[in-house]
Amino acid sequence: MEAVCHWADVSFLKDPAHFRHGLSLLRNKERKEKALAFRYENGRALSLGVSLLLEQALREAGITEFELSLEPQGKPALVHQDLHFSLSHSGSFAVCALSCSPIGADVELIKPLRTQGVLRFLHPDEAAEIQQSEDPALAFIRIWTRKESYGKRNGTGIAYDMKGISFLEAHSEDPYRFHELCIDGHMITVCTGPQETVRFVKTQLPV
Repeated sequence: MEAVCHWADVSFLKDPAHFRHGLSLLRNKERKEKALAFRYENGRALSLGVSLLLEQALREAGITEFELSLEPQGKPALVHQDLHFSLSHSGSFAVCALSCSPIGADVELIKPLRTQGVLRFLHPDEAAEIQQSEDPALAFIRIWTRKESYGKRNGTGIAYDMKGISFLEAHSEDPYRFHELCIDGHMITVCTGPQETVRFVKTQLPV
């Protein structure tokens, strides 16, 4: 099986004219309200961008009419569609992963690791790996996006024992698999089932 992970640089939506035009193209009312609820332009741009990316990805998958609902933990889902999706945004990027089975995606801007306090959320082996790494910021983001995408795939978000699981290595018996793309200062990680592959696609938004 193959999943598709669409990604796009949505920083241009910080321009008020582009934002207004993008908002006029967005069909889902709830996603419009979500974008407008952000106080600052960067948050609004990212929220609108990931919503436009979702609609574009669904169109490319042959879905033009759809309805969204929220699962118990607040994860958005398609109603009456045999298709799963996962959204994420950070820095300048928006990400939308689609699959016929549960999927989780996370993107993070790679920033300097300014405090060791974040390591308390990780498995001891992961914390040691970061502390010994020549590039602690990249090592941390790689592990963190794995933890985020794993939680999204399971529908728990980060409400699970993050310290109890190490994602440093993949094992044949693991019921999940990670797929990564590091590009333009961002790390994108997608969590799928063990037999699934992921195709990463740079996507042009219709704005």
